[in-house]
Amino acid sequence: MAKQSLSTEEAADTKLAAGVQTYFAPANVTITVAGAVVTPAEMAAAIQSRLKATATAMTSHTAMKQAVAARETTMASTQSLVDAIKQVALIMYANQPDVLTVFGIAPRKVPAPLTAAQLAERAVKAAATRKARGTMGPKQKAKVTGTGTGTPVAAPSASPSPTASAAPTPAATPVVAGRS
Repeated sequence: MAKQSLSTEEAADTKLAAGVQTYFAPANVTITVAGAVVTPAEMAAAIQSRLKATATAMTSHTAMKQAVAARETTMASTQSLVDAIKQVALIMYANQPDVLTVFGIAPRKVPAPLTAAQLAERAVKAAATRKARGTMGPKQKAKVTGTGTGTPVAAPSASPSPTASAAPTPAATPVVAGRS
């Protein structure tokens, strides 16, 4: 059986109560449920208790929705203050983990010191990255100068053409003839 909404259940129970009052009560119709005889007054009382429970649930549900919406608004409007309080507590009591736990804040983790091998590996990796990216520091940039009178370099074409790389030939050395 599919679950009905509270308002659908309320409407169905209201109609059922009207039917019991209209047709069962005047005729004093009784029914037997699980071996017990039920009178129209008992039927009406059972339906009324269902209607009361549904009304209470609907009121509570509406109140809960309003409370949740109010909470979300409050949480959003106070979040920046709460974050600031946590940051101040972290700064003031950074070296006192017991005090931070009172605030409900986990102390910041202190990074473990790097070994000599890890430092060397980090330096090699940084140098390789710098070389791959072609980055320079300010002193290296200062050494780079240009004359401003060069021929513009054409952009490489879309399809690379194989070019023979000629090895530079050494300049011919002049032969000095002996003096005679």
